[in-house]
Amino acid sequence: METIRGAGATATGTVDLSLKTVRIAVRLADFSTGQSRRDEHLRERYLQVEQFPEAVFEGKITSGDE
Repeated sequence: METIRGAGATATGTVDLSLKTVRIAVRLADFSTGQSRRDEHLRERYLQVEQFPEAVFEGKITSGDE
């Protein structure tokens, strides 16, 4: 197994305190490991950016002021 580190250049996020929700989206086409051939391979074969342009995390805030 190999560890590959990368970064997404474009991300957006929202926190709605009244609804206690969090949403973060990263545009996968902007994901970069610093090696262009590897990036192209990852985007096409593993991330499938044509079909899945964003990686999205949605969650609920379950602690804090209530």
